[in-house]
Amino acid sequence: MRRWFGLGVGVVVACGPTPPPESDTDGGSSSAATTGGGSMTGGGPTSPQPSTDPTITTAAPPTTGAVTTEIDPPTTGLETATEPPTTSNTSTTGTTGEECVDASGCPPGQVCIAGACVGVAEVPSCDVPSVVTTIVPLMHLPTSLVAADLDSDGDVDIAVGAPAISVIEVLFNTGVKDFVTSELIALVPATGDLQLAAGDLDVDGDTDLAIAQEVASDVNVLVGEAGLWTVKPKLDAQSGTRRVWFADVDINGSVGGDLVTIGESSPTIGTWIGDGFGNYQAGPSFDLPVSLAVSVVDASGDALSDLVGPTSLDGFTTVRVFSRIDGAGFEEQATLTAGGTVISQALAGELDNVVSREIVALTQDDVGGLVAVWRAPQPGQWEAAPLLARAPARFTGGLLADVNDDTLLDLVVVGEQATVSVMFGGGDGSFFCEHTFELLAPAPRELLAVGDVDGDGRLEIVAGAPDLKEIQVIATL
Repeated sequence: MRRWFGLGVGVVVACGPTPPPESDTDGGSSSAATTGGGSMTGGGPTSPQPSTDPTITTAAPPTTGAVTTEIDPPTTGLETATEPPTTSNTSTTGTTGEECVDASGCPPGQVCIAGACVGVAEVPSCDVPSVVTTIVPLMHLPTSLVAADLDSDGDVDIAVGAPAISVIEVLFNTGVKDFVTSELIALVPATGDLQLAAGDLDVDGDTDLAIAQEVASDVNVLVGEAGLWTVKPKLDAQSGTRRVWFADVDINGSVGGDLVTIGESSPTIGTWIGDGFGNYQAGPSFDLPVSLAVSVVDASGDALSDLVGPTSLDGFTTVRVFSRIDGAGFEEQATLTAGGTVISQALAGELDNVVSREIVALTQDDVGGLVAVWRAPQPGQWEAAPLLARAPARFTGGLLADVNDDTLLDLVVVGEQATVSVMFGGGDGSFFCEHTFELLAPAPRELLAVGDVDGDGRLEIVAGAPDLKEIQVIATL
C-alpha cells in the first residue's frame, strides 16, 4: 500500500500481521522489576535467565514480528539543504548594553536577565529534502524507548518499556530498513511507568539496559552481549524512583559505568557504583530539589556526572548546575536565569565544538517558546546572560544530536503538539534555522530518540506516544 501526505513527504506503512490484542486495557498502568542474576551461554535463549529469583519470567516472542516496508519517495520534494549559512543570522541576540531591573526597562522584544537587556533571535524555518516516515507497530503501549545497537550487528535497534504487562519489547533492525519484534523481556509485575536507559556498563562494547520502575522503586540491570541478556540482581532504590541514568559518579578510571536515580521523594538522588561487570553497590544518596527534567551529564568537564536542571527553590524558573565532588556529594556550581517562566528541561553539550559544554534550557514567555543557551568560555563556567532564540512552539523536552551530519549539535525537541522540531546549530550557540515534522501524536521526552536507523550515516528521529502502539521513524533523503 502507498500513501503520500503533503508535498515531498512519503509515508512508509507497515506491512505485517496486526499485533495481538492485549489482555488488559490500554489505560492499565503497571511497571516492572527484574531480579536475580544469570550468565549467558553461546547457544542460550535471547531472554534473561534468572538464577536467584524464581519470580522472573520470560514471555515467549511472537511467531511473527512487526515489519515495515519501504516505498519510494516522490520524485519532487523540498530541496533546500540544512547547512549553516556562510554569514551569521541577522537576528540580534545577546546583551544590548542597556541595564534593567525587569522587562519593562527593555525595548520591545527583549527580556531582562541579570540586570541587562537581552535580545531574542528569530530563527527562520528551513526546508529539508523529501521526508520519509516509517511506522513500526508495537504489541503494547510504551512509556519510554531507547534506540541503540542491542544485538551488536551494527544496526540501530529499538527497545520500549511497556508497563501495562511489565515487559521490555525489543525490536531488532533487520538491516533492510525494517524491524521485527524479536523478544519480550518479562519483568516482575509492578505499578507505574517503566523508564529505560541504554549504555555500556561493563565496557565491552555491547549495549546494556537499566530500567527504573515507579513502584516498588527498583532498578533492574540487563547486561547485553550480542542480543543475549544477563539479568543482574535488582537494585532497591529510594522511594519514588522515576528515572535512571548511566553516569560516572566516582573516579575509578575506566572500570565501568555507574548509575544515578532520580526520585520524587526524599532522598531524591541515588547513586550506584559499578564494578565493571554490571554489578552494583549502593553509593550515598542525596536530597536535592531537582525535578524529573534534570539531566545527568558531565557539564563541568571533570569526568564526573553533574546534575543540570530546574529546581523547586525558585519555582523551576532557573537552571542550576550541581557538580559531583568525588567523596563529597553534589555541590551547587551555578544558577542561570533564562528570563522566561517555568523551565521544562535543561541539557548540556558542546554547541561550538569547543571542549567546554554549553547549557541549554527550554522555557517560554508571554509570546511563546524560548530556547536559552549559556555559552561556556571555560569548562564549568557559563556567561550570565544567555543567547535567546524564539522557538516555533512551547517545548516540553528534547535532546542534543548532530542530525544533519555537519559536526555541530542540533536541538531536537517536542511539545504539547503532535510535532517534533529540529533547531539546527550554527556552531556558536545559536541556531540558523529550524524545521518542524508532523507526528502521529504528541511525544513526551521519554519517547524521543535519534539513531542511524537506515545505515546512511545520518541520524533519524524515533518517536512514540503513550497512547499509540506505534513507533514513528522520520528520515530525510
